[in-house]
Amino acid sequence: MDTGDFKEKIEEIVAPAVGPVMDMVSDLVLDGAAGAMIPGVGNLILSYKQQRTEKNLEIFIKQIVARQDEFNEKLNRLDIDKLNKITKHYFGLVADYVLDVKQQEKIRYIVNGYLNLTDVDPLNDDGVIMYYDTLDQLTLCDIAILKEHYNPVISQQSLKLSLVPGQIRLINEKLVRLGLLASLNDEKIEKNLKAIGEYLENIDKGKRNSRLNLKRFWGTDSYKITSYGIRFIDFFIDKHQNVSAKETDKEKD
Repeated sequence: MDTGDFKEKIEEIVAPAVGPVMDMVSDLVLDGAAGAMIPGVGNLILSYKQQRTEKNLEIFIKQIVARQDEFNEKLNRLDIDKLNKITKHYFGLVADYVLDVKQQEKIRYIVNGYLNLTDVDPLNDDGVIMYYDTLDQLTLCDIAILKEHYNPVISQQSLKLSLVPGQIRLINEKLVRLGLLASLNDEKIEKNLKAIGEYLENIDKGKRNSRLNLKRFWGTDSYKITSYGIRFIDFFIDKHQNVSAKETDKEKD
């Protein structure tokens, strides 16, 4: 698809848009992101990236326009400074993640997060980038496993059956590294180290009746969702698919 055909396709998608969404997608996409596309070349890899980038942007704009009632309702409630920040600065920032996404199903999560930016106060680049950088490192499979930790009612049994042995453990460990899950074994280690320290301190003070109580370890590790994991899910995942964060917290207690 050449640049002219692509621009016409985007114009067709944008045509039904009204209100702030129309200003946002028409000004910033047609004059900005679309013009910044990698020019079509014969190289197979660059050609693939060109097509993927164009398709990603097409999906992104389609989803925003399809949800324009939600967007406009939220955008129309904002003061002019925050409205400009959302529709200009953050639109470009979020679009950068869209252009490079390899699993196009993730674009709906990117759009969910962008919609929820309207409720974030105060807005700051570091926080927004942290969320989107985390999402960028997750596959759809990672997200599915995280959702089950968030709400155990959402079973991923069919997904688990398709995974190779050990893959769930690797996914959980990845989610721990990203701060979305916490290892219960790691928590036990910390508690045991603290208990040993207190025990030795009591012995040193002559408290002979001091008892050392250590947490037992099981053969396999178990995990719980962190507060960052809960905020991450609430920011990116469709609201109707989840229980509230408060309900999740109660289940974890």
